[in-house]
Amino acid sequence: MIGSLNLPHTILNVSVNSFISTLGFHSQTLKLTWYIAALAVDYVLWAKILWCSAASTGEEPYTIAMTACEAFGTLKPPVEIYATDIDTNVLATASKGVYPYERVSKLSEKRRREFFQKGTGQNEGSVRVRNELRSLITFSQLNLLDDQWPIKEPFDAIFCRNVMIYFDKPTQTKILSRFVPLMKPHTLLFAGHSENFLYVSNALQLLGKTVYQVKNVASTPRTAVKHGATV
Repeated sequence: MIGSLNLPHTILNVSVNSFISTLGFHSQTLKLTWYIAALAVDYVLWAKILWCSAASTGEEPYTIAMTACEAFGTLKPPVEIYATDIDTNVLATASKGVYPYERVSKLSEKRRREFFQKGTGQNEGSVRVRNELRSLITFSQLNLLDDQWPIKEPFDAIFCRNVMIYFDKPTQTKILSRFVPLMKPHTLLFAGHSENFLYVSNALQLLGKTVYQVKNVASTPRTAVKHGATV
């Protein structure tokens, strides 16, 4: 509920949130709220910086923004989301934040009401992401294969879901090696369900089926990670 901090009761055992695929806004259980809420407890004085490295038409970064709003209990959480993609055309769509209603039809009525505005007149049948949500996200063009990235500061979470499957192993290794310096000790790296980074990087450890962290980190904010949790 917007208006109260939604803290996790059992870290990595709270299965919540809708996560978005390129097919539209639909449910996929990820343990993201517990992590952002834990950050809210331990790092409340600093903005949390998250990177969605394959933003496409925007569904994923907007879902991350919704999750942050729910975790902090406000439409203005101390969160900055950097959303990038190689394709400037899909980024233009993402920046507008306008979608056919079908793309949000599987979200709860509560989420549709809190985070979207219904189109009227010639825009009937469409929805637009609320300005508060859009203001949390900076969309920018970035090619993961470029020799240099316009990124310097580390992130609290990195999302690279269903991207690595398109690259060969040497390229995957190179990209992951560049992620590591951008990860704080508590940073989580979210992968897709068909991806396994352990085969291409020795710097990461698996925390669940699809979540990684830099090796030799004993705990996340406040609570130790329970290895083997399903994410």
